[in-house]
Amino acid sequence: MKDQKEDFKELRNLITSEFDLVASKFSKKDLSKLEDLQEKIDDIKKSIKKLDKNQVARIKRGDSKVRTNLLFMNILFKTEQISNNVAEIINFNKELLKSRT
Repeated sequence: MKDQKEDFKELRNLITSEFDLVASKFSKKDLSKLEDLQEKIDDIKKSIKKLDKNQVARIKRGDSKVRTNLLFMNILFKTEQISNNVAEIINFNKELLKSRT
C-alpha cells in the first residue's frame, strides 16, 4: 500500500491538472466543452475516496498518528471543496458569457 507521501503526490498531480485546464480555458476564453473539466473533478473525487480508504487502512494498522490522520482527512476535504469551487467559478463565467451574447 502506498504511503501518505505518495497519496499526496497523486492528489497534487490531479489538482494541478485541473488548474492547468482551467487556466488554459480562461487564457483562451474558451469555456466550451466543460465535460473535460467535469471529468477532472470526477477523477479528483474518485481519488479522494481511494485515498480516504488508504488512510483508514493505515489507521487500522497503526501506521499513522491521530494528529496526522486529522490533518490528512482535512486536506482531502479541503481539496474536494477547492475543486468544487473551481467548477462553480467556471460555470458562473460560462453563464456570464452567455448573457453577454
